[in-house]
Amino acid sequence: FDLKSKGPGLNFIRAEDLLVKPANPSLQSQWNSKKDSNGAMSNGEKASEYEKSPSPEKQIKGGKKSAKSREQFVFLPPLDFQERNSALISSVSNVLGGKSLEFKKFRETSGKFRSGGLSCKEYFTICRKLISEEDFVDIFTELMVLLPDIKKQEELYKEFVKKLPDEREKVWQCHICGQVCMLSDIEYHMSSHSKDNEFPVLS
Repeated sequence: FDLKSKGPGLNFIRAEDLLVKPANPSLQSQWNSKKDSNGAMSNGEKASEYEKSPSPEKQIKGGKKSAKSREQFVFLPPLDFQERNSALISSVSNVLGGKSLEFKKFRETSGKFRSGGLSCKEYFTICRKLISEEDFVDIFTELMVLLPDIKKQEELYKEFVKKLPDEREKVWQCHICGQVCMLSDIEYHMSSHSKDNEFPVLS
């Protein structure tokens, strides 16, 4: 992830300044949730029973897709990925101040985590200290679902539900590939598995 200072025209986001660096160069990464054009579930709504995912521990014990089998999957960007990523950068900038030391530390910390120089636990702790309690859950969950790296998403998800178990239903983890999504993204995400014959037919 990489953030740059916010300029007067909000046009401070360039290809090299993206908060969430995508694995696919055709994606332009950034960050804040909004309802998709298909009117999918809002983030406040609960997933139906078949869409809910068990805890990371239960997934392992229950014999779901193993970490090894999940390696074949790649991150599937939400339909409004670029718009949400841009909005997320603005949210972080507004909360921390685009030119503040906190903003700079957040940018550097995110870069270290993305490159493997910082553990998930350390990253979560630093983010929680930098971002106010009232803004943390909304910002962190959106950051987590827009991170184009399923393995790192899973690491953050496990830490998130461990430290904030009451907030676990803010996001959803796919039991097939492990990707973490907002509830509003479930239908689109699962349709990709349906096309690949990965998702079982429901009777």
